[in-house]
Amino acid sequence: MNRELIKTISDRRSLKVVALLLLALVLAVLLVQTFHKAYREGGYDFTSYLLSASALAHGENPYQSDTPFPYIYPMFLALVLIPLSVIPYWLANLIWYAVNVASLLGSIVVVVRLSSNSLLTDWKGKFLTPVVLSLLLLLPVIQNNLLNGQANFLVLFLCVLTLKYYRESRVVPASICLALASAIKLVPLFLILFLVLRREFRMFGLAAILFVIFCLLPVITLGGDILTIYGEYWHDFLFGKISTGTVGKPDQIYFTLSGFVSQIVPSISGWAWLKLISALVVAATVSVIDLLAVRRSGKASGVWTFHLYLVAILMITPLSETHHLAFLIPLLVLLVVRLIYDNQSPAGFHVATVAIFILLFYLGRALGGPFYFLALTVLFPAVMRVAMVAQLSQPAESV
Repeated sequence: MNRELIKTISDRRSLKVVALLLLALVLAVLLVQTFHKAYREGGYDFTSYLLSASALAHGENPYQSDTPFPYIYPMFLALVLIPLSVIPYWLANLIWYAVNVASLLGSIVVVVRLSSNSLLTDWKGKFLTPVVLSLLLLLPVIQNNLLNGQANFLVLFLCVLTLKYYRESRVVPASICLALASAIKLVPLFLILFLVLRREFRMFGLAAILFVIFCLLPVITLGGDILTIYGEYWHDFLFGKISTGTVGKPDQIYFTLSGFVSQIVPSISGWAWLKLISALVVAATVSVIDLLAVRRSGKASGVWTFHLYLVAILMITPLSETHHLAFLIPLLVLLVVRLIYDNQSPAGFHVATVAIFILLFYLGRALGGPFYFLALTVLFPAVMRVAMVAQLSQPAESV
């Protein structure tokens, strides 16, 4: 593959303009589609968020709102959205759409800037075309998130900011971002393992304390009822819906190792400990790869292995839904950017990784079954290979 030719084509001003216009057109179309769903009978997920926020503002249980899309997150998000629940509905939807788009693009900008240190390339002038290409490759994920008013892009942005501030050794901002992400959706708590393996115990401790504080802030409107409501939430959702999770049916999508094993060996699909053991296997795999990369490349490796934790979240969380795949977007962007601009890395390997991932991803959309899970596993060797030789501007760290 002639990488220099690809670079030349990617860097053409005319192609950048086309990419920018195409991105703007796609976002405009998605905005129209989002408003169409927002105003249908029953609304969409964000409608549920607003109803729960309104209920919380009046001291009522936000989990009992009359909606076809039940609110299933900690009450912190509902508390934050109270201001949007009192303004005109159209304006609240427009603001939420803008927040999601800004969060997605902000996540991409942050990870590309971190990666560009190793590529010695002007990220502002070079990466527009491959970034837009990456976003278009995962357009179904972006569409699913925006058209359902999900909070994943906001959570993703906070996770990426956690990585940024960790790289800058800024304990307080990193802790705040991780705590906020976890208080919106519980799954980013898995990123604590990233900090523990690096002995960032101050960051871990502060993030844990702030997480508890953020989750308990709704006491402002609920008073002593907050513990009762959280107790019901813990029982009904965390031990109810999540404990059932996916079972690996042929026509069902799943991202988890337990779902894959259940389909391969149906006789153990009902085994009570399968989900726990599968989660531990995924966590152990990520930990080993991360430790090996840190010992080899120091702190620089975290720019890449951090994204394995985001992938692992998908492979551990029993509820597998397309909008969760938002956590993959920054990693795919990094792989495409490296494919084009990293002269020290074999282009063929990255082409194969991206091509196989996209093939499996779209097979998963069409057929369900094991394809999503297999697509996720393809990313592990790619990240490991890059992380083991990562060399950024900051010095290495010891573990």
